[in-house]
Amino acid sequence: MSATALRKNCAGVFREWCVNGTKSIFAGHKLASCTASGHTCPDPKEATVKKNLICPSCGGTISVYANPLPTVDILIHEPDRGVVIIARRNPPLGFALPGGFVDEGEWLEHAALREAMEETSLSVQLTGILGVYSRPDRDPRSHTLTTVFTARARNPQDLQASDDALAASWYNPATPPEPMCFDHGQMLKDFVAVLEGRRALGALSTEWLRTQEGREYGAPAGTGVSS
Repeated sequence: MSATALRKNCAGVFREWCVNGTKSIFAGHKLASCTASGHTCPDPKEATVKKNLICPSCGGTISVYANPLPTVDILIHEPDRGVVIIARRNPPLGFALPGGFVDEGEWLEHAALREAMEETSLSVQLTGILGVYSRPDRDPRSHTLTTVFTARARNPQDLQASDDALAASWYNPATPPEPMCFDHGQMLKDFVAVLEGRRALGALSTEWLRTQEGREYGAPAGTGVSS
């Protein structure tokens, strides 16, 4: 067995690398092995879904599963104010909806609530799901997929940028600032279609709605968005 594992942050997802470089572990499962220690992947078929990284301990090559990273975005809407759009502090620079990466062991709904608070200082009530956006090139940093939640602000007067947001303001969803990062411009167009009655929102998870957090921060189906 190796000594205490070294944590390495990779695009917001934590992976644990063994100090001696012999293997990598994510969520308790062996993903790959380090060539510097003489180990190879036992299943050749896995090579098509893996990519090579450099072990931060021994400098050897480590192959890991090349899975897309799960993220959430939050479309916070108030009929008399508009939607919340932030100016990004980090590349890619531009404007975007509040959002971010999902932590291991975290509900998507909790990640949405957390990111809304971290980037906008708003406590929100989730009202539905706008959609899942997964175009492989939607994020120039890496392959990500996102679940977009709609929400109402409990304290809209307290909007204030924080964390990864350089600024945060209310905008008309039909005339957002430019440039919008990722595919967030399309998300806003889809939300305008919801407001105009040309598109319906998806329902929140009934499992999450039964949790204590869901009962407090989730809106039952059919009670969400109003124009």
